[in-house]
Amino acid sequence: MLPQIFYVTSPDGFDWTPQNSGNPVLTPEGGGVWDDEGVHSGWVIPDGVGGYKMWYTGRSGTSLIGDSAIGYATSLDGETWIKHTGPVLSAGTTWDQGGVAVASVIKDGGKYYMWYSGYSGFTKAEIQIAIGVAKSNDGITNWSKNTRPVLVKEEGSGWNSGAVAAPRVVELSATELVMYYSGVDSELSASQVGIAVVSPVTLTGTVILQGGLRPDPEGFQIPLTLKLYHPSTVLDIHTILGEEGPFVAAAVPMYTYTGTGTSGDITITQIVEATDTITFEVEVPSGPYRITLVTPHSLISLEDVVLTSLTSSVNMGTLLEGNTNDDVQITGGDFSLLINDYLQVSSGTEWHDGRCDFDGDGQVTSIDFSLLSMNYNEYSPQ
Repeated sequence: MLPQIFYVTSPDGFDWTPQNSGNPVLTPEGGGVWDDEGVHSGWVIPDGVGGYKMWYTGRSGTSLIGDSAIGYATSLDGETWIKHTGPVLSAGTTWDQGGVAVASVIKDGGKYYMWYSGYSGFTKAEIQIAIGVAKSNDGITNWSKNTRPVLVKEEGSGWNSGAVAAPRVVELSATELVMYYSGVDSELSASQVGIAVVSPVTLTGTVILQGGLRPDPEGFQIPLTLKLYHPSTVLDIHTILGEEGPFVAAAVPMYTYTGTGTSGDITITQIVEATDTITFEVEVPSGPYRITLVTPHSLISLEDVVLTSLTSSVNMGTLLEGNTNDDVQITGGDFSLLINDYLQVSSGTEWHDGRCDFDGDGQVTSIDFSLLSMNYNEYSPQ
């Protein structure tokens, strides 16, 4: 019999009563669709209006784990479910390229967060399984995965040195989550349940914009990109852009956040015009990181931090201007572009989206030239 999902209830967690006359409430679709080889591992939460939402694993194929993905269904009573067409989370292109499975979803602050098992390899010798996280505004579409898994197997020959999988995340409080997960030994023969704490941190950062603030009819629009890397990641002039080279490996962030101050992941909470200093906030997972921050046409700022409290702070220094072509160093190439754009205004034919307007005043002038000259030969990371 193919895997199916059933519905049972209990008043105490010990004695369980089958519902729906003991029949499954969710079954494989059949007919060659994406979950025709089985459905399992349903995760159900109330929808807030009397019904329920379920994320479940569907599989096709006959490999060791199966070509699995995560589907979505809704119900008014917990017994009759309507499936969303197609999976809502599928295999990626790196560590979870073999498939995704066993979702655990929490809604917090208007967003949905999903922890899931991801794997690569299809035989016992090849298989690699870890736990990742993704977020979505509606719990159905546009799930944004973190680049790397958030929990991986331990090194050595311990109880979870073969794989970690099947996350189940529970809210202990408004600020702390606990994850129960399955750890498998190095022989992939025995599994046990482990526990990990998932603590979100409100990171408060300050940074000086060397070129000054950028006025906009709707307020200051300051595009920022914040990246969190593993503390062992090498970040230098060769790796920081994340481009693979013939002799160096790309630096891949664990988490990436973007915003303009009024939209996106990053919120600007304070602006001090006298010093061109901004304060921003972004919610990130706790832990040790290498953090980078950049705005268009600046060099990249780097700081090493350990985020352990509910509110952590970091001073990202000064974002140096003059990086016209958004590479890793301010060189003659940037000067050439500035000369080409010199004296242009925002309505000019050579404006190029203001790539040389470092002070954000709507025109390319001697002030922009001075900023570039001041930082000539400087490079990322700062």
